Amino acid sequence: MNDTDRLTFRSRQIMEALVANTDTWASVGEIAAATGIATGTVSPLLGRLIDLGYVEDNRVDGKRLFRILPDQLEAARYALRPRPTPPVNGHKPATAHTDIPEGEKVWTVRELEEAVTRGGMPASVLAAVRRELRTNR
Repeated sequence: MNDTDRLTFRSRQIMEALVANTDTWASVGEIAAATGIATGTVSPLLGRLIDLGYVEDNRVDGKRLFRILPDQLEAARYALRPRPTPPVNGHKPATAHTDIPEGEKVWTVRELEEAVTRGGMPASVLAAVRRELRTNR
C-alpha cells in the first residue's frame, strides 16, 4: 500500500480544494469553507498532507497559508483519480442497475429510515447500513 491509498475521504476533499486553486495560497478557514469541513479537522489533515509531501505551508503576516507543492501537482492529481470500489465482505458492489437481480427491491437510505420510523424494519438494519456506508467511503 502506498501513501495515496491511505488518504482519507476528508484528506481527499482538502487536496481536491487545493488542486482546484493551484495558483493561490489558502488559509485553513478558506479550505474549511471550500470543503465544508470544520477548521479543527482541516488543520491536522493539512499537517498529514504536509508530512506526505503533497502540501507546503507559508506564514504571511502571521497567517499560515497552504498550497499543493508545484512539483507534486501531478502526483496529487494521480492520488485523487477515481478508483473502483473494492469488494465488501466478499461481495462485488452494484455498479449499475443491471447488477441488481431482477425483481430485487433497491432501498435508499431515506426509504430505510422511513421503514424504521413506521416500524416496518428493525432499527438495527438501518444501523448496519449506515456502518456499511461509512466503511465504503
